[in-house]
Formats: sequence, structure tokens, C-alpha cells
Amino acid sequence: MLGPVDILVYPYGARPAPSLMQQLAAAGFPIQLDIDVVARQERVGAVTLMSRRHVDGLAFDVPERQRPFYDVAKVRDPRRP
Repeated sequence: MLGPVDILVYPYGARPAPSLMQQLAAAGFPIQLDIDVVARQERVGAVTLMSRRHVDGLAFDVPERQRPFYDVAKVRDPRRP
């Protein structure tokens, strides 16, 4: 069973319009997470918005964005597309 939850992780990392963010905060989700290419934390009205970094093939296509965390060339398998 899942207990109370006050953090919303947006599906696919999408970020809704500020008005919907405020509605979600009023519904009990004051902390909301999207996906972005830069780390970010900001207040948008009653919402604390934090960005997550994606780690996938799209992120691997721009290795300099991943450099603070790992070296794409060392973790990418050249045998996989």
C-alpha cells in the first residue's frame, strides 16, 4: 500500500502550464519534477519545480551535457544502435 504522496513526477518529463501546476499544488502536489537538459530548482507560485536529467540515447547524442556525471564514450556500447 502506498501512503501519502506530495511529489508529482510528470509523465515523460513534460511540464504543464503554470496554471495547471498551481491546480496540482492545490490538489496536494507542491513538489513537481520535470525533465530538462539543465539542473534547475525554482519556485513557481506554490510549487517547487525541480528538473531531472534524462539518461538515454537522446542524452548520449549530446555527451557534453552528461560530462559532469559520466563519460558517454566509456559507457556507450558501440555494438548497440
